[in-house]
Amino acid sequence: MISHTKLRHIVAVDRAGSITAAAKALHVTQSSVTKSVAEIEREVGHALFERKSRGVIATAEGREFLDRAARIVTDLDLLLTDTQDEAKAREAIFRLGVSPPSIEGLLNRALCQLVKDRPSMRLQVSSAPVEQALRSLRRGDLDALIGPTDFMSGESSIAIEPVSSIKARLFCRKGHPLTKHRKVTPRDVIAYSIVTPDVSSDNTDALRELYTKAGKHPERFLHHVENFATLADMVASTDLLAIVSEAYSDSAAFRSRFAIVDLDVFSPMELSCGFSADRQIAGNLAAFLRSLKAHPPS
Repeated sequence: MISHTKLRHIVAVDRAGSITAAAKALHVTQSSVTKSVAEIEREVGHALFERKSRGVIATAEGREFLDRAARIVTDLDLLLTDTQDEAKAREAIFRLGVSPPSIEGLLNRALCQLVKDRPSMRLQVSSAPVEQALRSLRRGDLDALIGPTDFMSGESSIAIEPVSSIKARLFCRKGHPLTKHRKVTPRDVIAYSIVTPDVSSDNTDALRELYTKAGKHPERFLHHVENFATLADMVASTDLLAIVSEAYSDSAAFRSRFAIVDLDVFSPMELSCGFSADRQIAGNLAAFLRSLKAHPPS
């Protein structure tokens, strides 16, 4: 059978003018080149080279075959080079999904560490609701997904690495009427509208349940704003309530403008990093997991 390797051998012999010189140029043994020449000559049914005392020259019949072989070898080499370049280009890009979108800001330190550790990498971050993000991960449109553990744990095609647990709290502006209550109840909370960063999430569902239990239609009271800066400005200038991560609520910047509503509404959200179960943990993915370990979202 005529293979790419054998074609490379005979083209090298034609260019070098001898089997010895071809073997040296290819960094292979002389016997392997001799064997390739003999096997191809047997396949095509005629001699490719005329043996001379100082080397070889192409026969009249072999000339056309050798010229076509040279073109094939060049095309195959270009194809392999293009494929390798494309693979390197794909490896240079790290496509990260984040769900729910509101937790993207909690990844800032980990992502900064990642781009510092991998200067040749190009980061692409996209946010989406959980089901949409999972579909993207299954299709291979994402290299990794940060999202709720329970949504990914039942997926046999997805491997997961636990990341952290996030606790959310309700907050309001300083001086809000709720800050004057000695004990805040669910009925006190649902007297106000609430800004949620996600249309669909466990936290939003918990708020919907509060309104529903009181006989109120949730969508008449819930705003949906993903951008935290916008959300915070809305809360600062109105009686709206909103959701914030417990870790950020302890910061001086937050406490200077807002107050936590003293009612525990939300269950902790367990986060994991999901990726294809067939994928090897190496390169950008391994670096990202290390950055998450050093700077877990909270």
